[in-house]
Amino acid sequence: MYARDFRIATSVALVASACWFTPRTVRAQTLDATQAAVRRTMIDDAQRAQSAGQFAQCAELASRALSMQDTGSLRRLVAECQLSSGSVVEALGNAELCLSVLRRDERAPGREQHLAACDQVARSARARTTRLTVRVPSPEPAGLEITVAGRVLPRVQWNIATIAPTGALEIVATATGRAAFRRTLTASSEAPAEVQVVFEEAPASSGAAANHGANAAAGAATTGNASNTNAPNEGSASAGGAGANGGAPRDASDPRTPVPSSPRGSSGRPLVVAGGAMFGVGVVVGVVGFVVPAAMLGGYTSRCSGAVPDAVHAECAREASASQPVADAMTGVGFAGMGLAAVGAGLMVFGLTRPAPASERVASARVEVAPWFFGRSGAGFSVRSAF
Repeated sequence: MYARDFRIATSVALVASACWFTPRTVRAQTLDATQAAVRRTMIDDAQRAQSAGQFAQCAELASRALSMQDTGSLRRLVAECQLSSGSVVEALGNAELCLSVLRRDERAPGREQHLAACDQVARSARARTTRLTVRVPSPEPAGLEITVAGRVLPRVQWNIATIAPTGALEIVATATGRAAFRRTLTASSEAPAEVQVVFEEAPASSGAAANHGANAAAGAATTGNASNTNAPNEGSASAGGAGANGGAPRDASDPRTPVPSSPRGSSGRPLVVAGGAMFGVGVVVGVVGFVVPAAMLGGYTSRCSGAVPDAVHAECAREASASQPVADAMTGVGFAGMGLAAVGAGLMVFGLTRPAPASERVASARVEVAPWFFGRSGAGFSVRSAF
């Protein structure tokens, strides 16, 4: 009784494995001339690949031809190439189907030869396979998926014996909200193997907890920095000095002592000073250069415009001729002064925005230029700098 049950279970497992590892085939059907030619070409290419030792390519081409029309001899070719390429489970399934097809077709050409070859492939493949049972928990968790040696195990093969290759097998089961189940075993053809899938609840994400702790620490640090920023500067002006509100002296080496953010250093201070000086001188020179010709032109216009006697007109012409070179020169001086002021402004901006070394900082830098004003015969300006 046990031997009969074993044969029945083995037959069921072989049929299920054939459905698992082999593509669906189209049973004997009538092919037109074009289809028959294509199929014949693929068979010839598969046989050449087999002769060249390219067994994976042989199995692929023969399987495509088999999908067009199923015959025992073609099943034999597929099984032989799969066995040689190491796909023992697929080879066993196709060898068993080859035997089944040929036993029903007594008029198949070369039937006895193909039967013997398929039987030999089946024996060799069976010696390199084992019966594996993967049992799943009941009730089945949502999203359950099982793989054996990298292949998805169909649901119909859960909790029953199926065919698997011998050697190291990794069984992986995943489910929604559960930690992945992994088990590696060494399967042997001499004894069946069985694996019970057991899930554990997925642990809380340690990354989320770490992020929460980091955010809390960052919030505390931000609060501390805000308090330190709002505190008077006198309280931290010197290391070890007392706070502005009479607190205890602080040690500069104490890591708890807040370190105020350092402004830009004195490496840009010379540029700011030089630029401020150039800007001031340039403004003075420019104002003088533009005001003097304007004053001269104003005096000339007031005396020489309108109807004047010929003597006065002649005198005005001599004055204009004599003062023109002076006016032109002063205008050039005015433009030169404005250029110098522009260069000075550029140096100040560069000095203020230039990053300073950490070892050399200054509290702040500020340059203020009051607008100048023009009178009838003069101008005024104001430049203030603070560092």
